[in-house]
Amino acid sequence: MTLALASCANHHPFARAQVEVTMSRTWFLVVAPVTREFPRGDLNAPLAQWSKVTTFDTDPACEAELDQADNHLQRPVQCVASDDPRLLAPVAELNSGH
Repeated sequence: MTLALASCANHHPFARAQVEVTMSRTWFLVVAPVTREFPRGDLNAPLAQWSKVTTFDTDPACEAELDQADNHLQRPVQCVASDDPRLLAPVAELNSGH
């Protein structure tokens, strides 16, 4: 994502400033949370409750590690983009302290 900002002071050609900010997307390898009902990982838990294991620069790099991580952790794992809104806990959950 690229964001361009321009100054409001455009009455003078030299007073105009432009700044570009680039936010890079990374990929998280996440593992399902353990619960009493699902000791091998709860696939239905919201992604905000999954634990981040490691970070990758690209989706293919993350995907390449899935089998090894699944075998090592013995729980469901998946790759999720860092800007995936499902990684954010709902406001009600944050307020309840859970």
